[in-house]
Amino acid sequence: MNSSTEATLNVGLFYDDDAHVEPLRTAGQLPSGEGLFGRHVANSEFFDAWLSHAEWQRLLCLVSSRASGDSLARRFSMHPKVKGSGRQLEIVPLPNFQKRFFPRSPVRALHLPQPVDAEFAWARQHKNPHAFALSGVTHTISLKGIMERFRELVTAPFEEYDTLFCISQAALSVVRAVTDNYATFLRERHGGAPRARVRLVQLPFGIDTEKFRPASSEERAAARQQLGIATDEICVLFVGRLSYFSKVHPFPMYRAAVEAARRVGCKVHFVLAGWADSPSIMEKFQQAARVLAPEHRTTFVDAMRPEHRLRTWRVADVFTSLSDNIQETLGLTILEAQACGLPVVVTDWDGCRESVLPDQTGFLVPTRMVRGATMDGTSRHLLGETSYSEFLGETNQTVAVDAPSAANAFERLFANQALRSSMGAAGRAHILSQYTWPTVIRQYQDVWRVQEMLRREHASRHELSTAHTPVPFPDVEYSFASYPSAWLDADTRVVTTDDAPSQLTTLLELPISNYLPRPRIIEPITLAAILDLARKPCSLATLETVPGMAGESLQRQRATLAWLLKYDLLRLV
Repeated sequence: MNSSTEATLNVGLFYDDDAHVEPLRTAGQLPSGEGLFGRHVANSEFFDAWLSHAEWQRLLCLVSSRASGDSLARRFSMHPKVKGSGRQLEIVPLPNFQKRFFPRSPVRALHLPQPVDAEFAWARQHKNPHAFALSGVTHTISLKGIMERFRELVTAPFEEYDTLFCISQAALSVVRAVTDNYATFLRERHGGAPRARVRLVQLPFGIDTEKFRPASSEERAAARQQLGIATDEICVLFVGRLSYFSKVHPFPMYRAAVEAARRVGCKVHFVLAGWADSPSIMEKFQQAARVLAPEHRTTFVDAMRPEHRLRTWRVADVFTSLSDNIQETLGLTILEAQACGLPVVVTDWDGCRESVLPDQTGFLVPTRMVRGATMDGTSRHLLGETSYSEFLGETNQTVAVDAPSAANAFERLFANQALRSSMGAAGRAHILSQYTWPTVIRQYQDVWRVQEMLRREHASRHELSTAHTPVPFPDVEYSFASYPSAWLDADTRVVTTDDAPSQLTTLLELPISNYLPRPRIIEPITLAAILDLARKPCSLATLETVPGMAGESLQRQRATLAWLLKYDLLRLV
């Protein structure tokens, strides 16, 4: 195995149910009020694609909770590419992160299903700088918490080899704008040359082109019959969250498509496949359909049910997503639509524009904003005057989608079935050439190969110059060095107290003295051996050689001796 392949295989993944598992409705209700978001679908499909197409034999996953670890184990064992393959999975609970990753990391890179986390960078800086590389990926980037993470790209100890995968050029531009702005502030305030060191790599998510494919004539007919779509109706499909303030406002779709239908003289059947945060929001969407498209039918499909969501792709003639919201980053459903052989009408907005070949696979509809219309919105949100949804909604109300241009695009597609077919075929070819998961996974691996090469070069050039590297919360013995009367070292001599052997059992059984035992050794045999050896005065270093102590980390050895001293089982000579 060559070194580059070894580096690629040696990538660990952070796995979290909240990021990798699509929430499902139970008895018509969402679990804990949660809904389906693009990050659920994207991360879930990335994980499946990794299992199917990546080069690995042993996979290490750091998990956020026991529940995530259990679901990961089930998912791994049931995956068709894993069964009988001899591939192995190691699950590391988050509380065991430090023990497993330091002093020597089991992987050369740790990949997160979200932007890179400064806490991991600080932990690495604290315990073993350059032990492993970090990588992460953008999803929605308009959240305050995500903006804080972007600012931390400037101030946290990230390195040139750490990588943030941006799923669109639009996302990459936002990251650069935020980090450059913050670096400028720090430079003007404190001097120096602050900058974000993390590598920004533009790489979209992939598409499962076997699941998302053009429907056969039989599948199409059956699906349209199930949804009650007549043969003379042109079906316009939208797939996504039903939120007019934080996803896509339906007004321009109805306005443009109704006008196009009037010009062509056809019937339109709108299918909106998604979910709403509340019954009241769903009612508003239903009311909008009645008021804005009274002469045309609208069917709402519960997209929280995967089988329903997949079926909707088979009924459509045209897909549309006239996005006008800053929470959007790429528009995964636009890629899925093209994979299904559908022509698309989408907005010239953020990453949506990057998913389409204009006038080949679909049409881009211009969007416009008025300068100055949002100048107070951000500060009001930061101060808590508005919620995140209200912030998005206020911003959304300042974005205009060009309805006449959208109507012209719909008109061309409604009037020309051959054009719909040719654009749909071009869309399918576009996805097959650039967005299949095998292609995307290879690109991820190529980036990680370069990342590992840079990490090794960087580690070899940057040796630690001080015993205590700068961290936001240095070790207690460094930060609080002035607190105790004295610090005890390896040559400190101690002796066992007279009643220690009899007191040991009592203290181990007493909850008030034997709590939080994880950092130290609590086996009675080992502790008794320490006390036996110290019947004659000896050094702490000597006690560290006792069977059961030898081979343990220095921290566990010293914490054990400190406990014995705390409860007067050992005393200073």
